[in-house]
Amino acid sequence: MKSDKDALEDVQNFINKQNTTKQGEVGLSIVEFVKLVESDAPTKYAFMAALVNRSDQEGSDIEMKFTITNKATNVKIYDGDKITLSEEQFGFLKPNHAIPFKITIPDTENITPEMTVQDYDFEWEITNSKMKE
Repeated sequence: MKSDKDALEDVQNFINKQNTTKQGEVGLSIVEFVKLVESDAPTKYAFMAALVNRSDQEGSDIEMKFTITNKATNVKIYDGDKITLSEEQFGFLKPNHAIPFKITIPDTENITPEMTVQDYDFEWEITNSKMKE
């Protein structure tokens, strides 16, 4: 598992080379697992994700609804859960920029070194945001 600094570099490389978000769209990239260092946290791992803006609009306070399913067990670790990338914490999502963020993974998932983010299905949609042209 990687440190935050390494994970952020990986996010940058992923966005520059592998991201599939089309021009005019806002897309979500799930890059890899990261180990969380907070020892008192209820979970040890998170998905390192990035919201990628290929549109010509700028947004903030982006609320998203998630369903994340473990493909092997068919267990939904998130089922319609909402997260918000607040302007205070994440700033504005400007055109041709990305906001990296983490989605914690419940310990019940028993993440192993062999596992990758491809072991999960991600469904998501933006349910609310403040966009400005």
